[in-house]
Amino acid sequence: MTEIRTERLHMRLFRAEDFEAHARINADPEVMRFLPPGPMTRVESWRQMAQYVGHWQLRGYGMWAVIERSTGELVGRIGLLNPEGGLGFEVGWALARSAWGKGLALEGAQAAVRHAFTAVGRDHVIAVIHPENERSIRVAERLGGAFEREAHASGAPVSIYRIARNPEVSPPSHEYSSGPTPGGSMATGIADRLKELGIELPQPSSPGANYVPFVRTGNLIFLTGQLSQWNGERRFVGKLGREFGIEEGIQAARLCALNLLAHVRSALDGDLDRVVRCVRVAGFVNSTPDFLSHSQVVNGASDLFVDVLGDAGRHTRMAVGVAALPYDVAVEVEAVFEIR
Repeated sequence: MTEIRTERLHMRLFRAEDFEAHARINADPEVMRFLPPGPMTRVESWRQMAQYVGHWQLRGYGMWAVIERSTGELVGRIGLLNPEGGLGFEVGWALARSAWGKGLALEGAQAAVRHAFTAVGRDHVIAVIHPENERSIRVAERLGGAFEREAHASGAPVSIYRIARNPEVSPPSHEYSSGPTPGGSMATGIADRLKELGIELPQPSSPGANYVPFVRTGNLIFLTGQLSQWNGERRFVGKLGREFGIEEGIQAARLCALNLLAHVRSALDGDLDRVVRCVRVAGFVNSTPDFLSHSQVVNGASDLFVDVLGDAGRHTRMAVGVAALPYDVAVEVEAVFEIR
């Protein structure tokens, strides 16, 4: 199923572990004030969550669980609905009160609308809003929606806002989506993206001294620096500016990045789709004093992360030259990833 990452949100399919947070949001009278049937019981919340998952299976699109990336917490749902007997192809949103006033509803709804236009092929969507829900009306208007008509839904009056496609609008550079589109063949996750790129990961190496390969704290995972080696066989042994040039250095840095991804996969029990983004990369280049292209060399790692993760692979970075590295390998790279 398609996932979307915006600057502050991760929009993905609902999972069983989302239920408690989902039920709390649905039980809040303020959140549900303008949403039928009003505050929900736990049973009703479970059925709704199951309906969202089923909608994805039947339609190929649906409501996403919305995760605030800075906290890793589920803060609501945003997405696309077109149930039988409904009022049309709809974009909808509902967020916990803790997420109000931050512009998150607009950020997520913009991504959902773009997905409807570019991936699902719609020329317009509608927003179905209670006439007194001023907050949601403002979001619809900022999406480019114009009032179309009055109607009734679930026995309550609603206003229909029509949002037409604007072909000149493209996604912001920080937005990244992965997964299939209806009838398409795009990779369904990071593992499939690796296959699509023809990339194989090595076996994660064992620590060679008194340290661990990674440490997880909160939603961050800090990875020990990885050398330019493949399944324990050291490659590119020597210095940049003496034994190797820039192109060999780039290949060495890419090899380090492959080892980092192998360790991430191991740390996440094989599920690379738990990666939210690459946060930071530090590259160390074993080089002669007159070699000054350290940044170009470390691009070998940076480019790999972007190739695999899209814009979620973009990161802050340090690239420095050093007099020596363990076993005299050419490059060592360490990284920090945000995970869920």
